[in-house]
Amino acid sequence: MELETPDLAKDDVRFLQTLLRDLRDDRFRPHAWWNFLMHSWERSVSDTRAYPALVWSTVVSTVGLALVSAVWLALASTVATRSQVVVMLVVAACGLVLQQGFVWLHLGMVEPLRGGPHLQRIGVANNLTLVRMLASWLLLAVAVSGIAGRSKRRAT
Repeated sequence: MELETPDLAKDDVRFLQTLLRDLRDDRFRPHAWWNFLMHSWERSVSDTRAYPALVWSTVVSTVGLALVSAVWLALASTVATRSQVVVMLVVAACGLVLQQGFVWLHLGMVEPLRGGPHLQRIGVANNLTLVRMLASWLLLAVAVSGIAGRSKRRAT
């Protein structure tokens, strides 16, 4: 289930080298970073158009992670105060958006370790990595909400 893209790995390397060289040549100034981000975004958009099956796999993965988060928050709400749950919701949602945003920005990099054609779906190993990252966000949410809960109790 691989897509035929023979010279894409070489093209990716050239693109990255040019992007980083331009950033360095412009001495990492704000406009250089803006150009870096814009060219990266344009490349990501072209990758999403080139690999619709991979995009669909990412959508399914994102929905699955959101459901795991929702179940976790529902369980956490049985032992936490309302304000703690709100804090956990905000931290978990921001973390998931940030995490999946990076996944979307790097879709064109989903390929076997030794190069070759891009894959049609994210795969089990990458999904497990995303679940581990989600677990980190959820644990951070617990830590932050616990701190917020204690400081409120002290203040009253």
